[in-house]
Amino acid sequence: MFIVNLVLLLMTVVFAFVQKSWLPLLLIGVPCVVVPFMLYRLLGDHLIARISYGISFMFFSPLHIHQSMGMTELHFGIFVLLAVLTAFRDWRVIVVAAATIAVHHLLFMYLQIKNTGVYLVPAA
Repeated sequence: MFIVNLVLLLMTVVFAFVQKSWLPLLLIGVPCVVVPFMLYRLLGDHLIARISYGISFMFFSPLHIHQSMGMTELHFGIFVLLAVLTAFRDWRVIVVAAATIAVHHLLFMYLQIKNTGVYLVPAA
């Protein structure tokens, strides 16, 4: 899962170059790699460590969506990453990840409607 997180961080770096979105990369992308890695090193295969990867994956998807200004195609990354989480063979990881992305979706839609500079869908 750490390798998947590194690939997601690399994608975030590419988006940061293209869209000049360095702050989200530093504030969200880097912690999304560091926190799960540290938890897994400290706790091993503990539920909290596994869930941290699920949450991290679900933070990277919205980050990519935001960096691409709401590009619809990037929403499919959510489903791909949920499928990757099945490798843990723990339904709780998937449920927490799905709940995380559901809350994100509601929050970011509200923020986009209020014109806060956050993107969930392409601007109309």
